[in-house]
Amino acid sequence: MAFQRSSSPTLIQLRIDVKISKHAGVYLTTARVSCCKDGCGQDIELVSDGRDTAQHLHCPKHGEVAIFKNFADYTEALKVTINHKNAANGLPKIDANAEGQFEQDN
Repeated sequence: MAFQRSSSPTLIQLRIDVKISKHAGVYLTTARVSCCKDGCGQDIELVSDGRDTAQHLHCPKHGEVAIFKNFADYTEALKVTINHKNAANGLPKIDANAEGQFEQDN
């Protein structure tokens, strides 16, 4: 799913692919964030000076493709996309107050 946020003119084009699996009765949700400018598909790199600073998303090919105000805004965009996918598949949504574990997979 491509995510574009009208309140953020600096968000150009991101693709967030969501995968959901179930292990021992527990749902595991993973999201791959990539550049979708010109069909690119390369994984983005999140660059920041901390959780409360601007979060810059860089594509190796296109450079900066998005900026979020802070890490909370970035994770909220991921939650919205994941919840949309979960709802479409009849799966439980992520609680609005839930804190996930975010890792960069290289």
